[in-house]
Amino acid sequence: MIEAADELSAQSALASKAGSADFLHVAAARRLHLLSGLNEFWTCDAEQGALASAAGLSVRRFELKQGKSRK
Repeated sequence: MIEAADELSAQSALASKAGSADFLHVAAARRLHLLSGLNEFWTCDAEQGALASAAGLSVRRFELKQGKSRK
């Protein structure tokens, strides 16, 4: 998996603001897609989503809702 993340990083790192863990997560999702056909990548991180989209995955981005603060 590390090799797949390294390959993805070599292809996309200069054009992406994603961090190293993002490359690992997207590489794992790509591998899962190849093995099982699952194609949807869920994230709340815009940079990670952009990387997944560039890697050919369908991205579903969600936003965390902030609850009312307690006093």
